Amino acid sequence: ALGRLREFQQILQAATLGLVAAMTLSFAFKELDIARAVVFFAAGFNLLFLTAERNIVRRWAGARARAGKPLVRTVLLGDGPAAKRIAERLLSAEDCGQRLIGLVGPREKGTMPAGLPWLGETQELPGILETHGVHEVFVALPELPHQELLDLVARCKGREITFKVAADLFEVVARQGSIDETAGIPIIELGPGVLSPGESLAKRVLDLTLALVLGVVSLPLAAAVMVLIKLNSRGSIVFTHTRVGKDGKHFTMLKFRTMYQDTPPSERAPRDDQDPRITRIGRWLRRTSLDELPQLANVLKGDMSFVGPRPEMPFIVEKYQKWQMQRLSVKPGITGLWQIMGRKDLPLEDNLEYDFYYIRNQSVLLDITILMKTIPTVLLGKGAY
Repeated sequence: ALGRLREFQQILQAATLGLVAAMTLSFAFKELDIARAVVFFAAGFNLLFLTAERNIVRRWAGARARAGKPLVRTVLLGDGPAAKRIAERLLSAEDCGQRLIGLVGPREKGTMPAGLPWLGETQELPGILETHGVHEVFVALPELPHQELLDLVARCKGREITFKVAADLFEVVARQGSIDETAGIPIIELGPGVLSPGESLAKRVLDLTLALVLGVVSLPLAAAVMVLIKLNSRGSIVFTHTRVGKDGKHFTMLKFRTMYQDTPPSERAPRDDQDPRITRIGRWLRRTSLDELPQLANVLKGDMSFVGPRPEMPFIVEKYQKWQMQRLSVKPGITGLWQIMGRKDLPLEDNLEYDFYYIRNQSVLLDITILMKTIPTVLLGKGAY
């Protein structure tokens, strides 16, 4: 199965990284004097033992599932022939540690495998998840509009539930998301959207470390920028604006002023670099993203993170639909998927969907990946107006 192949690739990658790390340490610290043969044999045993360990865990998880004590309790949201095929595959996947416990959605007799209980209608899903101790939802409901599906996922906020959506049903996320596989079925996985306490702490430490280092290193540049702004046009050096942060809390976002002082603060952001509201020095600041340097103070204060959804203005948030309100479940960021995938040349609704994908799949590793990809995006000035 593709899942087994992917798992072995990850094990091979881990063993290779361990080999590279051991060789680097032995080269850097000559006194260790580790024989190369020992290092290579250790990497080989590492690969062997990791593979054996995964096989043992898989067999143990499969045995628990067959005994009625699955590690993962799954419900199927769907109906019709496609859902029936998926249900049959999930029921036959006995070695993955999961158990399909029931069906949610339209109740059509004769369309599902015999013995699979019907748990309730689609709109009852949040209550069903809590009542039956569900860990993941497999979505196979082609006729459900994407917006209603996003709203349904958002209503399950606060529960650590993973949504697995059949890949051909969800183009809105698949456009840039990766396709995975479960029980031989191509799916797009939407994680629970919750960081563990350890990951939350690691994210905050990463934010503070980067903000302090960049703040100190950029002080001379920031001073030069402030002089240029003052010489170029009258008005304040720093632009302050009310934005909506985590849990709907309003905060004051800081930026270097790039537009003329008399520009109404509630107007929408420029969509091209020829916007007459932008000053001459402001065009350069926006193109290089140097106008966002003062946001390091927002990160230090805790109102923002380095990675997250774009901090939006209150009048825009007031028009959000229910599923869009999930953007407010995390801190807004200086950068995010919306930036590395196209920045401001993307329509607002596309940015919201990138934010939704980030929130459902957030992790420290994803943050680091986005930060690394932000560097070439900023240097090329892609989509920056």
